[in-house]
Amino acid sequence: MSRPKPITQRLLSVLSSAALAASCMAAACGEMPVTTAHALETGQVANPIIWADVPDPDIIRVGDTYYMVSTTMYFSPGVPVMKSKDLVSWEICSYVYDTMADGAKQTLSNGQHDYSHGSWAASLRYHKGTFFVFFGSYGTNKSYIYKTNDIENGSWTKSEISGMYHDASILFDDDGRNYLVYGGDGNIKIKELNSQMTGFAYGAQERTIIRTGLSGLAGEGAHVQKINGWYYVFLIAWPSGSKRIELCYRSKSLTGTFEGKTVLDSGLGTYGSGVAQGGIVDTPDGDWYGLLFQDHGAVGRIPVLVPVTWQNDWPIMGVNGKAPVVLDIPGDHKGTQLAVDDEFVYSNNKLKPEWQWNHNPDNRYWSLTERPGWLRLKNGYTAKSIMNARNTLTMRTEGPSCSGIIKMDVSNMKPGDYAGLSAFQYNYGNIGVRITDSGEKKIYMATNGNYGGNDVMNSADKIQEEVSFSGSTVFLKTEFQFNTVDGNYNVSNNIDKVNFYYSLDGISWKKIGSQLSMTYDLKLFTGYRNAIFSYATKSTGGFVDVDYFDYERAEWNPPSVVEPDADGYLLHDTFENGIGKWSARGGCTAAVSTDSKYSGSYSLSLSERTAAWNGGMRSLSTNIFVPGKSYAFSACFINREGPDTAEFKLTLQYDLNGQTNYDKIAQETGDRGKYVQLYNSSYTIPSGATNLVLVAETTEENCDFYIDEVIAAPAGTKIDAPSASVSQGNTSGTETSSYIFHDTFENGTDDWSARGGCTAAASSSAKYKGSKSLSLSGRSGAWNGGQKSLSTSAFVPGKSYTFSACFANLEGSDTTEFKLTLQYDLNGETKYDKIAQAYADRGKFVQLYNPSYTIPSGAENLVLVAETTQELCDFYIDEIIAAPAGTKINRSAAPVTGDVDLDGNITIKDLIELKKGMIRGINNSASKYNADIDRSGAVDENDEALLRSYLLGEIKEFPVINTHLSMKDFTAKVQNGIVEKEPDSANSSKNGVAYGEILKKSYYSTTCNRQKDVNILLPPNYDPNKQYPVMYILHGYYEGIDRMLTKGNADMHTREMIGNAIAEGAAKEMICVFPDVFSSPTLRSCTGMDETNNQAYDNFINDLTKDLMPYIAKNFSIKTGQDNTAITGFSMGGRESLLIGMKRPDLFGYIGAICPAPGVSGSFRWSGDDQPYFLMITAGSDDKTVYDNPKNYHSSFEKNGVPHIWHYVNGGYHGDNCIRAHLYNFFRIAFKN
Repeated sequence: MSRPKPITQRLLSVLSSAALAASCMAAACGEMPVTTAHALETGQVANPIIWADVPDPDIIRVGDTYYMVSTTMYFSPGVPVMKSKDLVSWEICSYVYDTMADGAKQTLSNGQHDYSHGSWAASLRYHKGTFFVFFGSYGTNKSYIYKTNDIENGSWTKSEISGMYHDASILFDDDGRNYLVYGGDGNIKIKELNSQMTGFAYGAQERTIIRTGLSGLAGEGAHVQKINGWYYVFLIAWPSGSKRIELCYRSKSLTGTFEGKTVLDSGLGTYGSGVAQGGIVDTPDGDWYGLLFQDHGAVGRIPVLVPVTWQNDWPIMGVNGKAPVVLDIPGDHKGTQLAVDDEFVYSNNKLKPEWQWNHNPDNRYWSLTERPGWLRLKNGYTAKSIMNARNTLTMRTEGPSCSGIIKMDVSNMKPGDYAGLSAFQYNYGNIGVRITDSGEKKIYMATNGNYGGNDVMNSADKIQEEVSFSGSTVFLKTEFQFNTVDGNYNVSNNIDKVNFYYSLDGISWKKIGSQLSMTYDLKLFTGYRNAIFSYATKSTGGFVDVDYFDYERAEWNPPSVVEPDADGYLLHDTFENGIGKWSARGGCTAAVSTDSKYSGSYSLSLSERTAAWNGGMRSLSTNIFVPGKSYAFSACFINREGPDTAEFKLTLQYDLNGQTNYDKIAQETGDRGKYVQLYNSSYTIPSGATNLVLVAETTEENCDFYIDEVIAAPAGTKIDAPSASVSQGNTSGTETSSYIFHDTFENGTDDWSARGGCTAAASSSAKYKGSKSLSLSGRSGAWNGGQKSLSTSAFVPGKSYTFSACFANLEGSDTTEFKLTLQYDLNGETKYDKIAQAYADRGKFVQLYNPSYTIPSGAENLVLVAETTQELCDFYIDEIIAAPAGTKINRSAAPVTGDVDLDGNITIKDLIELKKGMIRGINNSASKYNADIDRSGAVDENDEALLRSYLLGEIKEFPVINTHLSMKDFTAKVQNGIVEKEPDSANSSKNGVAYGEILKKSYYSTTCNRQKDVNILLPPNYDPNKQYPVMYILHGYYEGIDRMLTKGNADMHTREMIGNAIAEGAAKEMICVFPDVFSSPTLRSCTGMDETNNQAYDNFINDLTKDLMPYIAKNFSIKTGQDNTAITGFSMGGRESLLIGMKRPDLFGYIGAICPAPGVSGSFRWSGDDQPYFLMITAGSDDKTVYDNPKNYHSSFEKNGVPHIWHYVNGGYHGDNCIRAHLYNFFRIAFKN
């Protein structure tokens, strides 16, 4: 595995507005005010709740989840669906359509465009289990009704209506009739929709229900809602001589008179633009809010949340008639990020939902997989400017300020090609690379030289500045400043400036061109976006590759609770991509440097120091580092050329009660030329502290020094680094004098012997360090492995010790779970106690480590055991260490793909060894595995080419190889192991075998609008720190959650069956879920065998994917994805498992069906890209309920060439004996590919 791209891991929304504004100020060479707002209290949020372009919001609540749609016009995919649990923290969960229409306007063809058109002002409603969206388009002069049962993951069906119905809103009335309310110019109309919601009712007539009588923008943006017997219609108006206002009209009857009043006439704090257009929604606790928007200059139209109080049945918005700048919304909030980083590491061409294309893309001319880890934009058309160019990829900007960076490979551009990063609107600014007619490369900044004309498509670049460029890779940056914020969260007037920068190394930046004054232009009608573009002006065929998009924004409604990153860290500064938030303190210089490093390629140099307090500093957000709470801090310091020793200090500077204070976090002395770690596992931030600053300094010395790997994490987090000073360049130094033993197998087996029927021998086939390890081969049981006796004089019972061992499986299963065990005698019995346990991928060493394991008091005959939990593969152990408790045992990077000479690094030496191996062969198994980069099973020219490209920097990571067998090959592999019937012993409890716990739980189903019960069978000795795959097992008609687990035709013994299989090593440890399949939103249980009840069972797919699976993921420690999820079912449950398996193979890799009921529809096939791994259909010869129906399914799959197991049980009836026979096999096959 190659080192990750050098992008500093950032937490969105924590960069202070001051810091980013300062960088913009430097760019603009002028003074710019900065944010001075005080920190909000817990449970407070500032308006706008989303500082980004999210206009025309329409909001509903279903259960405890809010959903919102908004307008994105010509961008594709269109009509984003956002969800929230608290009205504050929103995320994009889906889009209503990928392609609304595909004509010349939508594809920027024949000089036509859909700018300012596309989809307008969508209406979202939920009715009887179905979500509906209505919107119109001036581009197509049509309106559309979309509907789905699963708003987050499902597909949508579309109906078209001729004509554009402006700013329309759906109403489902209590009498079963459906209506559309719409209109503009102060004339609001209504027309009845048909019951199928595919168009208007037969003979429906349009009639006007509201005439506002206002001048100016007299009224539009209708939102109709029926509440407590009243029909309410909310409108936006902009009367002459006034700001925008929110109107509400009401009537007791749709045919009666509507009376109206202004319910909000307000700007937002000192920003005067009127807040209006939207509807209202209630919370589960009965509070009401309006979600409206405010025009906000270049960033776009931004959502504002206002409380609603009811006065004489009127919904009055705001607080004392004003939209509040700060709201009290109880609870913790995650905040909203509608723009994110992207390293373009994808397994398919499905982008993150924050991205949208400018108009419909041509999918032939972009890819995320042709060059893994890069976005490729190919020039399939010629264009005059970015406004005409297809396949421009965009993402919103956010206020009050933000920036975007791309790294772009331009080596495949052709003369006349333009590519780069745009501040995208009609009045655009672009920074990029262009190729002249003579083939010369130019880095340029351009604006729209024809801005202001009536024809958007006549846009043309006016180059403001360009410089010659000879390289192949360039970094490009935009910095947006929209507003600043004062101490009371009042927003300044629009600044709306953007500056442009380029870099050749991603560290040193140079401003280019002119500062652009941004303009929100109605010819596009959308806020400014970052846009990645590539187009040809001369000839097609060129392309660019983009390595990453790096995004930062100024702090706004930051998370009140911040989750640690994948490593468990709250911050991790590596200086690989610049100094980040660090700056110099006092009269010194702070800069990234390659002169020293602890890890990676760079550190932070702090030079020209004249006092001990001079050094480095960075601010800490109190939203992340909460005063009164404790955190772990670590930083690595080195003095390379100063005194023999230097004492370093990590300090917290903070303000409290009007005074600035300084508190020691950690302090250590380091020898010259050696890194030392400063580490405090639990430092408490003083209560009430503000303006937190982390400081790196010395106690006395004025020498230059370097810092690297600065980390903060929740208290108690173990942060590995040197336990003592280590020489520059050595990242794995360890003090070994305190070890009780240290077995390296360099001179034999070091008193280790074989356990069980296997062989233990020193081997050079694999190594973690040195040249040898201990091989444990010929194993026939998981407990077979290696063992070593421990003396009770060295390992005293009742006392604690550190243990560490490195394990590897080179040629067995993809992953192996290893275990370090203590075997001992106590009170006449032999016992086994886990010291450490961990998974490892094939071909990679893993460290099993316990810093403080206590030998049981009274224990005798101690034996240290190396084994696996289930797998029978041969394996290797190395570097076995025991020491007093708390001893830090560090490890260097384990051998990885490409490391042919096994020195822990990937260098030109590895390429030489690989080429030698192609000629002479490679005898060392670990070297051979690492040399087989493409995992083809052979070391060949493709491996050489991949390694060469990596060393040349042409690729940053080796391609991820799918090591799974195909559905065909995996089915063939397991077919011979299928048995017709399970042995009787499979259903019996056995002495010495542990069985899992059955939990009876319930969860709220938004699909059914009620609590639903579920049985959950945990694996034996369930460990919440370990992750497990999940199998869903579905019951049949009229049955319940106990049927497949305990109560069938007789007693079921599913718990014993899976427990025995796991104990034998024949099945993976797994969580089994036994749900209530009946999923009606109106009925609690099945009332008959008819179409209404059939539909309730078929609705289980929505309950499963939307409600149950998220509940399981939230409350249990599980692995997710197709590899780790299985589904099977009996009778009607078998029908559902087949239906679900065919619709969602992305979720389920193992699909079974037992005596499945009729009614399965679909193609009975999967495409090559989304096949599951395994399908098994079981039928019984004596089934008198569904008869030969399972065989019909078998024949359909067989006809389509779908590999599967047809499992026929002679004497099998529609019940227990077919179920048990199926589960016996299915348990042993699931999760094995």
